[in-house]
Amino acid sequence: MTPQEAIKILENEKPGCGEKARYSEGELCEAFDMAIEALKRDVPVKPIQMATPRRTKFFEFYDWKCPVCNCFLAYEEDGKHLILAHEKSRCSNCFQLIDWSSEDDT
Repeated sequence: MTPQEAIKILENEKPGCGEKARYSEGELCEAFDMAIEALKRDVPVKPIQMATPRRTKFFEFYDWKCPVCNCFLAYEEDGKHLILAHEKSRCSNCFQLIDWSSEDDT
């Protein structure tokens, strides 16, 4: 099922929106599952910090992984600046929202 098909089904299922098209239970479940998964990506999760720091000529930093897809959260270095992963709010692979706040921030 495509996202567009799921949207069409979910819009159809909104209460009070006129005559309804009929969809199978399987189609409804798949559309709702897709919507739930998309919404979960907007709930911030803590990244996984790797145990060993990485060192460059000017910086020492830790690599971080996305807890959803286990992908490394990217950083970029242009020789003068290091754009740390925590400056990026979403995983570039699965688009999960990342919560970079520390326990001290609460």
